[in-house]
Amino acid sequence: MTAPSLTIGAHTVGAGYPPFVIAEAGVHHHNSVEIAKQYILEARSAGADAVKFQTYRAGKLVTRWAPTYWETAEPTTQFEVFAARSRLSEEDYATLFSYAAEVGIYLLSTPFDLESATMLAGLGMVAFKIASADLTYSPLLERVGSLGRPVLLSTGAATFAEVRTAVETLVYRGAPGVALLHCSLAYPTRLADANLRRIDALRAAFPDAVIGYSDHTVPAESELAGPLAVGRGASIVEKHFTLDPLQSGDDHYHSVDPAGLATLVKNCSDAWRATSGFSEMTAAEGPARAGARRSIVAATHIPAGKELEDADVAFKRPGTGLPPTSLDLVLGRRTVRSLQADELITPDVLAVEPEALGIPHLVVGGVRVAPLSRSDICSIVADGCRSQRAKPAASRTARLLFSTNGQVLSLAAGNSEFREALEQADLVHADGQAIVFASRRIPGHSIPERSATTDLIHDLSRRAPGESLSFFLLGGTEDLNARCARTLERLYPDLTIAGRRNGYFAMNQESEVCEEINTSGADIVWVGLSKPKEQLFCLRNRSTLHAAWAITCGGCFSFVTGDYRRAPRWMQSAGLEWLFRAMTSPKLLWRYATTNPQAALLLATKTTPGDFQAE
Repeated sequence: MTAPSLTIGAHTVGAGYPPFVIAEAGVHHHNSVEIAKQYILEARSAGADAVKFQTYRAGKLVTRWAPTYWETAEPTTQFEVFAARSRLSEEDYATLFSYAAEVGIYLLSTPFDLESATMLAGLGMVAFKIASADLTYSPLLERVGSLGRPVLLSTGAATFAEVRTAVETLVYRGAPGVALLHCSLAYPTRLADANLRRIDALRAAFPDAVIGYSDHTVPAESELAGPLAVGRGASIVEKHFTLDPLQSGDDHYHSVDPAGLATLVKNCSDAWRATSGFSEMTAAEGPARAGARRSIVAATHIPAGKELEDADVAFKRPGTGLPPTSLDLVLGRRTVRSLQADELITPDVLAVEPEALGIPHLVVGGVRVAPLSRSDICSIVADGCRSQRAKPAASRTARLLFSTNGQVLSLAAGNSEFREALEQADLVHADGQAIVFASRRIPGHSIPERSATTDLIHDLSRRAPGESLSFFLLGGTEDLNARCARTLERLYPDLTIAGRRNGYFAMNQESEVCEEINTSGADIVWVGLSKPKEQLFCLRNRSTLHAAWAITCGGCFSFVTGDYRRAPRWMQSAGLEWLFRAMTSPKLLWRYATTNPQAALLLATKTTPGDFQAE
């Protein structure tokens, strides 16, 4: 769900944006344009986003006998107080709006009658503020709503039902957005009566509204209310503002002075920066996480081939290796090389001894490949997923399903590390039609069909309902990865995409990547990091991954999304998909020009029955 927001002038206000601070100057200008200008300038200097006055006519606001509801030095009526204030003319307001624009601050004023609202709109006021006391004054709400400006509605001393009716009236009449300001309609408001949790209730009751806070607490008692409100999600903070807090009368005693306003602006900004986001762990904690946590290390010199026991390991900083929680994955395993004392014990130094699949392989072009159909491969993968789920997490080791084609043959011939990775895969399938053609030189054991990885991801997705399969997509850019996930979810609604992550991470982040994959609980990890990086990643981390299968898939995600086009069927069957790709993506011409001749030679000279030799 998109967080609500509204626009005040050039400002976007709402969750995800810095708090919008309003200096409420009321009628402290004493009907003087010059004093009003001082308030505008001081509010701007303090960093407020807007300064606000009040516009009313005593005769349209209050009866002559209505008593005051705020603290006064001497008994008086509301009429007597208001009659002496807000006598600025429309011409005066025009001067002030012009001055505010000149110094770079928004000027607002709360209208208390219909004529004042119309006058303020005519002067270009960018937003309206409605006082809590007028939340039920429907004629004013209707007029303000019809003027087409965003509305800031204070909600003090109002029930949520009354607030809802007011919002509906404003929106129905045309207000483009309504922000609800929590407010305690008590002058002054003691800190214990600030009732800030009502902000949470307003957010829950009105999820489509921006929420703010109009603060009537006394600065001398505490300056926490505004920042605390921001911490609870208030996107607007209004605070009464005075040039002289010692001035008698009115609300100077619960207003901030210029220095206090500057402090409020900073504290609200700090509160927003400290609370505006959420993450289970911040990036800033990364160095400490790596430096202060412990890893499994060699307690002493360990020779190659040693079966690890408790006495062989210790737990020391830094935390850049396997965590102590992975001890069960280490004990009982043999080392593939010798280790020095304090050396990290990582997956690549542990021998992998998964239960053999017992599937014989041919050797085609110098690379082992299983003579299996797409259906055979999917059945083996699905069986592996079922058996893996029955094992405790600590004893799970991912099986590796790699593919081979002309590019793989060429890379393997010149890269011993990549060739060794292919040898350690549990299953290698024929991703290239040329592999299938070459295998036909071995009577009785040829590969029945090409099993392109792009086809396998769809084949296994179709099996999702019956097998309850879940995928983790690893690789590509963030955009490509996300679009691939959305495409698979759209095509196969019963398929679970348990997690995904783009392919932009460093080798020292691989343990974090594996932890994310394991947390997702995915059965199959599709690893699209390009060759040979994806095969080496799988080999280094197979003992850490809890998924049943890690399947390398190269540019498969781009084919799923349609960014890459498949060749026509006849070209695929004829082994000419490489030609189609070269025609549609000329940048691949050099790759095919350098790998195809070598691959053809390897297919001709290094294709043997492999495991079928004894027959």
